[in-house]
Amino acid sequence: MQLALTMAVILASWTPPEQYHTEHFTFRYSAAAEADALSLAKRAERVRLRILADLGRAPPSPTVVVVTATAAEFRRAQPGRPLPGWVAGVAYARRNLIILGPGRAGGRRADRNVLFAHEYSHVALAHATRFRRLPTWFVEGFADLQAMAPYVGDPRSWSGRGALPLAELHRNLGHDKHRASQSYQQSYDLVRFLRSLDDSIAFRRFIRRLADGIPFDRALKEVYDITPGQLSTRWREKWNWERVLVPMVTSGLFLWVFAAMLLILGFVRKRRERLRAMAAMEDFEESHPVEKGLAHSRGNGAGDNGAGDNGAGDNGAGPSPFLGIPGGPRSPPPRAPSTQSVDVDEELEVEDPHQVEASPVLLISFSTLLIGTVMALLLTALLTLIWPHTRVWILAGPAVVITFGGLRWMFSR
Repeated sequence: MQLALTMAVILASWTPPEQYHTEHFTFRYSAAAEADALSLAKRAERVRLRILADLGRAPPSPTVVVVTATAAEFRRAQPGRPLPGWVAGVAYARRNLIILGPGRAGGRRADRNVLFAHEYSHVALAHATRFRRLPTWFVEGFADLQAMAPYVGDPRSWSGRGALPLAELHRNLGHDKHRASQSYQQSYDLVRFLRSLDDSIAFRRFIRRLADGIPFDRALKEVYDITPGQLSTRWREKWNWERVLVPMVTSGLFLWVFAAMLLILGFVRKRRERLRAMAAMEDFEESHPVEKGLAHSRGNGAGDNGAGDNGAGDNGAGPSPFLGIPGGPRSPPPRAPSTQSVDVDEELEVEDPHQVEASPVLLISFSTLLIGTVMALLLTALLTLIWPHTRVWILAGPAVVITFGGLRWMFSR
């Protein structure tokens, strides 16, 4: 009955003329798509066994796979209303039918294998759970997990965005290409994280509970002893650490930002030391008028010496500085200029601020920089958890500025 229904659907739409049979698949293709169809047929049975190991059951045989070579063939092969142009393949689980669109120009043959495994996973999961309604993130994540399992992708090619909440995964995918890529990557990692919580037997038991009609949240609690909210929290912490914080700290951009902050902080520190030295010198000159006192002392010494040369020194016979009154008080004997000069030089040698050695720029407190860096990372992590869909560098920039600005304000008080 299932086979008859599948063939009726195919006959209602355009059917490629050529076909190739394996034990559990029937590949139908046009002459232009023959190479792709035969390449997929060689790997189809291995893909089926890998998916069967996770689900414990497989769809009835045969599963019909239509391989097209052009966009026009892809639209004609779809029963009902054609899908948007960005769709590369589609699976009709109840009809046990898969239709693959044309490969991209210059694309790899491995991309077609990934697409086939993804679509067949949809069919297999739907049959294994008896067409129960499941969260989109779980359906798409399981499909990508099966499709990408043989190909360990480079984590550096993944976006550095924060983890999305479960409710925002796979929302409005057709309107944002980057958002769609982010949703698929995170769904894949989330399902992989769920499967890693226990062994493969637990995952098959989870699938059986779903097939028995147990709601998804309840089956998750019974098998893994975790709620969807707890699963999301634990996975988002892991994702943000592995995909956001670690790449950010080890990236060249972060090192450049850190070096720039060192230069800025060093410049500010050096400028403050220079201003403090100038202020100290001005205060010293105002409170210690040494040069004026020295000049005044030297002038008095010259006057007294001149009076003594004229013979009017101690006997009071010469002109008196007190309006010519005889016997007026004599001027105090001047101190020796050499002694005054020595005292001033010693005072300058002790209190001159220019003689105080300034600390170099490299003596910036490394502990302060380390604390600031850690605080900036923690603030970035906090902002990432608040706005998980925002790019990391948008959050890291304000976090660095706020952190080091706050430290500067604290040390300037």
